[in-house]
Amino acid sequence: MPQHKLSASSNSVKNSGLTDDYRQAIAEYIWNGFDAEATTVDIRYEKANELGTLSYLLISDNGKGINKKTLEYTFGSFLDSQKKQTYQRTSDVRGKKGKGRFSFQMFAYGAEWTTRYLNEEDKLMQYSIVINIQDLSTYTDSDEIELDKSIYSTGTDVKFLNIHNLFFDHITSPSFCDYIAQEFAWFLCLNDARNYNVKLNGIDFDYEDIIAVKEATDFTISNKTFNATYIRWTRKIGEKFYYYMMDSNLQDTFNELTSFNNNNINFFHSVYVDSSYFDNFCYEKDAKPRFDGVTNQSDPVYKKLLKQLKKFLTEQEKIYVNEVASEKLIEEYEAKGIIPLFKSNQYEQIRKQDLVNTIKHIYSIQPK
Repeated sequence: MPQHKLSASSNSVKNSGLTDDYRQAIAEYIWNGFDAEATTVDIRYEKANELGTLSYLLISDNGKGINKKTLEYTFGSFLDSQKKQTYQRTSDVRGKKGKGRFSFQMFAYGAEWTTRYLNEEDKLMQYSIVINIQDLSTYTDSDEIELDKSIYSTGTDVKFLNIHNLFFDHITSPSFCDYIAQEFAWFLCLNDARNYNVKLNGIDFDYEDIIAVKEATDFTISNKTFNATYIRWTRKIGEKFYYYMMDSNLQDTFNELTSFNNNNINFFHSVYVDSSYFDNFCYEKDAKPRFDGVTNQSDPVYKKLLKQLKKFLTEQEKIYVNEVASEKLIEEYEAKGIIPLFKSNQYEQIRKQDLVNTIKHIYSIQPK
């Protein structure tokens, strides 16, 4: 297999801040699959023996594969991924620095990518790429073979070689499942209409337990209808809190940060907004009125939408504070003795309830 040099030394790769958390490492490969336009990423694994070692670990996706003509720019570049050049203000591309493919170094001695793609002649081609931990500055690739398109489809399988420090119990642990839920739930919800999913040994990953509240509403502004779905998460997610603006095909067109990203009350949320209004919308860094039929953030309709969304989200925050956060605050105050002990008689319990209600009311007005 021909050997190729990377645009960085092996030590440079190792010292570039690669993760030492196996959960994050595996998540990097899942993101790479979605970056390659996959709709399904499957984590496949098998226990080798009673000691819990893994006989294999493979991450498979149904993306578009890696065109061999671009291999020099995908695998040959480091901290300058080809994906970075096409990055927009959407959630479609995550791996912008080209580091994710080296994440195996914390639990395996090598990785082999078997990738299938359609070439310029619409032929389905397959070849393999291997990187070993002994020299992260080089990679090897095999000759291509043509596959039968009636049997095979595009995609990439990443197989990890000589696995160490990673066991069956790690992959099946609640900690791993929680991490995957926190990292991908918002993205899977965003692409729910397109049936995106993460699988564990062929079984769809269930992230419903990370959703505390899911509520749909709609707004009408200047005869334009906007369908919004609000989700409050039970815990922190692997993303900031955004309004995700989608067109009539439910394609993510751009994201707008909500104004609640600096809250310190664990108000974890996402809002998904779809409308035909975004079919002809262009997000621009310095948005100014346009006269070509294309709308951007300077449009009055969009400005009114943001105001409506903020008002809606403010009400949701108040509900969360009143029903959830304030109860946790009272529990914390009682545990720390900030709320004094009251006697069990009716009069003392009324006094206590008055104090609790006052604290909750102040908290709901200004959580900070």
